[in-house]
Parts: sequence; structure tokens; C-alpha cells
Amino acid sequence: MILIIIITGVWLGLNDNGFLSLYRERNERELYLEKISTLEKENRALISEIKLLRDDLQYVESVARRELNMLKQNEVLFKFARKEASN
Repeated sequence: MILIIIITGVWLGLNDNGFLSLYRERNERELYLEKISTLEKENRALISEIKLLRDDLQYVESVARRELNMLKQNEVLFKFARKEASN
């Protein structure tokens, strides 16, 4: 009788639908839920940025200045080289 219980326990623990498989699938599910949460945050940030780009001209100007190095008419940009520390 004890041998049957041990065999059944091993079978439930190690087969394809056993406890070990359940544990792995639960961990995999948690990883997917974390990834989904991260992607949802990224989507909200992108939707917010799209809304700003459509509606806020000052934001569009700041993005153009920052990312495209654009200047206003009659505006001059001065770039200075940084000296590296001599050690």
C-alpha cells in the first residue's frame, strides 16, 4: 500500500500535468503578467505623448529643438567643446 502511495506521489509530482509542471507554469504566468504590466505602462506613456504632439504646439517645438536641433528664425546656436580632465 505504501509503495502505491509513493508511486502515485512521484507520478503526480513529475508527469507532464503534475505539480512540477504546475509550478513552472505559475512562474511563467507571473513573468507574462509582469511583462503585460510593463507594456501597458509604455502604451499609456506613448498615448500621452501622441496626445501632446497632436494638441500642444509648445511640446512639438520642444521636441523639435531637442531631437532635431531645430532653431527659430534669427536664432543662433553656440556649441562649446568640453575640456577633458587632465589626470
